[in-house]
Amino acid sequence: MSRMKNESKLTKGEKIKMIREELGLNQADLAKLAGVSVNTVSGWETGEHEPSNHHWRAISQVFNLQGETSEEFQLACVDNLELCPGCKEKVRQSIVRWNRIRNREK
Repeated sequence: MSRMKNESKLTKGEKIKMIREELGLNQADLAKLAGVSVNTVSGWETGEHEPSNHHWRAISQVFNLQGETSEEFQLACVDNLELCPGCKEKVRQSIVRWNRIRNREK
């Protein structure tokens, strides 16, 4: 069976975990980026509960941003996320931290 078929059968929680791990993020990292607790991320990944539409959009956008190489572009995109001002600031701070870590590993 192809990887694509296997991925299409994954639950939302399994997809969140797979992408999170591919990006090298732990649950605490994703929690900070999404503006939720680590327990909430764990619940999403185990299927205990699903992210709200608001959080699902934010998670998807955060995952897409992590693939970009320009921190300036990432930060500019944060303004387009459907998040409250406090959550946007948390995402901005996390992007800066993430890029510092990524740059140290190079």
